[in-house]
Amino acid sequence: MKLKNVSKKKDTDNLKGPTLASERKGWMYLDLLLDEAKEILAYVDINLRYLHVNKAHADWLGLQKNDFTGRYVSETLDDQTFKQLLPQFIKAFDGEHIYYTYQRNSAFIEVELIPKYKNPNEIIGCIWMVKETSQEKEISIKLETSTIEKDSFLNLDIDLLSIFNADGDFIQVNRGWGKVLGLNLNEIEHHNIIPFIHEEDREMTLKIFDNLKTKNEEIGFTNRLICKEGKYRWFEWHFQVKDSLIYSIAHDINKYICTHENLEASISKLNELNSSKDQFLAIIAHDLKSPFNSILGFTDLLQSNIESYTPELLKQILGQLHSSSKMAYDLLENLLDWSRFQTDRIDFEPTSLNLNELIDNCLPMFQLIAQSKRISIEISCPSDITVFADQNLTKTILRNLVSNAVKFSNINDNIRIQAQQINNLINISITDKGIGIPAHNIPKLFRIDQKYSTLGTMNERGTGLGLILCKDFVEKQGGTIRVDSKEGEGSVFCFTLPC
Repeated sequence: MKLKNVSKKKDTDNLKGPTLASERKGWMYLDLLLDEAKEILAYVDINLRYLHVNKAHADWLGLQKNDFTGRYVSETLDDQTFKQLLPQFIKAFDGEHIYYTYQRNSAFIEVELIPKYKNPNEIIGCIWMVKETSQEKEISIKLETSTIEKDSFLNLDIDLLSIFNADGDFIQVNRGWGKVLGLNLNEIEHHNIIPFIHEEDREMTLKIFDNLKTKNEEIGFTNRLICKEGKYRWFEWHFQVKDSLIYSIAHDINKYICTHENLEASISKLNELNSSKDQFLAIIAHDLKSPFNSILGFTDLLQSNIESYTPELLKQILGQLHSSSKMAYDLLENLLDWSRFQTDRIDFEPTSLNLNELIDNCLPMFQLIAQSKRISIEISCPSDITVFADQNLTKTILRNLVSNAVKFSNINDNIRIQAQQINNLINISITDKGIGIPAHNIPKLFRIDQKYSTLGTMNERGTGLGLILCKDFVEKQGGTIRVDSKEGEGSVFCFTLPC
């Protein structure tokens, strides 16, 4: 193909003002698309006359955008550079998609030339894209990616340029599309875009293409495309129609969509947690009032009437004071443990522990109340079974579960503690034959925003926090906890720990 004007001399005599203005007006629809791109871009006609440059291209050559009006490429480049690029432009005007690199001073200049077709048989210009890389950076890249072909221009997070026909078929794409979709360019060009689109977005995308057939205006929208490794990613599109062809710039916005979704989920979760904790603190405040009301009431009676009380009555009052004080202390102790756990200030040092020894160390604190109710505690656990767990957290779990079993068991009942290994976990169960739990209350047991508390068989009061601690401490150690219970028949609390 011959160029009509490739000399260094500016041939202003042959330029017709109205003709040039008309041609430039025909390309104005690309202004928004090209200026939006971060890359160095220019559009030249078949005579190597500038039809459009973006700001990045003007800055690259040290000129203003309006300095390119009516000028030729030969006027903006030095002789050596122009001689190097001229054969590449000629190839592009013959229909080749050109990738070319040359060195200028200490920089490597990478050039991509994309032919622009008026129709399938007529090329009327090309897109000229430039990327400049310092020699030091080029050497570093080559060392780091010696087995990988270095992309000349567009990477995954850089603008994607493409040209479609009215039916949504890719006519031409730049190299970035191959990297994003994980395909060769010939596997993309002349194929329809719809199979690449998420099925939920296809109908909307088809409507966009239908609208573009009748509207000569820019259209922007977002959808998801299936990319390499079969994963869908979000893209933002800008379309513009010219001469029955659809020009587009697409941006990969997946990380922004994911960040936004994660942020919304985090905010929703935080609001839920704050609401739950507000309800929980209200419950705790109410529960703390009860024992202190008893303490204040009995101490007031003692202060006013102690001389008139018999030793037996004083003993009963002191017993009530002790019970109320213990309940308040237990609640505060559990509340402190829960607070340390929520703020990640609780020590967690898992080690190999003999489960039988651990259970034996916990039982003495329940023997007195168990004997008063004539309750027997049976341990059915292999002597050599071990768990990989934190000793203090595990003791807290056992203490709360066994305490509940004793509290809700009837006189002369039996409590059984069992353990068995299932794959890489030790399943531990505490079974009682006590009053059980109504089915509608079971979902409330491990939630801080739900109040569920009931008196034991001898009117023992609980803190309402023990099971919540159990759940947190079990899950902290990589296990799970569950309960099976039937009202009037007893309960089975099971939890797992790694071995």
